[in-house]
Amino acid sequence: MTAYALILPLGFAISFAIAWMVRHAGILDHPNNRSSHTNPTPRSGGLAIVAAVAACSIAWTFASDTPPGVGVALAVMAAAGLLGFIDDLISAGAAEKFLALMAVALAAAFAAGPVALIDLGFASVTLPFAIGLAGTALWVFTAINVVNFADGSNGLVASAMAVAGLGLTLVSGQPAGLFLTAALVGFLPWNAPNARLFLGDVGALAIGGWFAVAGLNAVTAQDGINVVLVPLMMLPLLVDILLTLLARVRAGYKITQPHRSHGYQILVRMGLPHWRVALIYTGATGWCVILALIADTLGGVWPFAALVVMCGLFGFAHTRIRAKAKAKGLDLGE
Repeated sequence: MTAYALILPLGFAISFAIAWMVRHAGILDHPNNRSSHTNPTPRSGGLAIVAAVAACSIAWTFASDTPPGVGVALAVMAAAGLLGFIDDLISAGAAEKFLALMAVALAAAFAAGPVALIDLGFASVTLPFAIGLAGTALWVFTAINVVNFADGSNGLVASAMAVAGLGLTLVSGQPAGLFLTAALVGFLPWNAPNARLFLGDVGALAIGGWFAVAGLNAVTAQDGINVVLVPLMMLPLLVDILLTLLARVRAGYKITQPHRSHGYQILVRMGLPHWRVALIYTGATGWCVILALIADTLGGVWPFAALVVMCGLFGFAHTRIRAKAKAKGLDLGE
């Protein structure tokens, strides 16, 4: 507890201070046809997240012990964040970004080690190395992109992923999740309720990379948690982004085509203020964390059951949001 009391305020302070410096650096995000903001706003605030999480990780090794797998998590966060920072500066092409993130995800799966067992409670599935590696890489790739696609409304990603990070530490007992939480809480005053600074791709990709690998470390540890609990703790974002992409593919749109038809974007377009949208998603994430804690305690089939039930509920909510948007005449293709 002493280590937490010393290191978490450090993460908050570093994140807050570096965010202030980045805000005055002059890298602006200019509104476009898929933006939820109307005025040019400084971006690349995610540099503060990277610095704060790294500082917490290093400080923890001196105050306590080296967190499991922290080197891999730092490397993936740095690599993903670097790709994002390059994109913030020069707007890299979608294909190049896709391939680069796939390479990062595959390297992360090799370095962290693939998930070898999926425990459903009523059955356990042992995965061959190649399938486990592919599935692990797909998880890292998906988590990174989901956070990136969700970063389009003030305070949403920062608040929801702060809760997810807290949940990861509470469920696993490992500190990596709280490093992310401290950094995001330090950044939040600059991003909500009114955005004076955006995370940028550097922040979104780094957050997704850190959470994905920290979650893998929690699963593959000696007393690891059930693998299904990790996606459960960021499920509101996962369901929104993945169902939106599925709907767009079915409608004939290119998956890389910019748009404003994610559930959270539709809510903003229908008139909900950004802070309310962030509160909805953060509250839903908090509920998933509570379920993860309960399911982890009960064991057996409960982790898988919680994931399935919440997927169904969030899927239903997503469908209702899109139906209301269509009834209001919103163009879901834009």
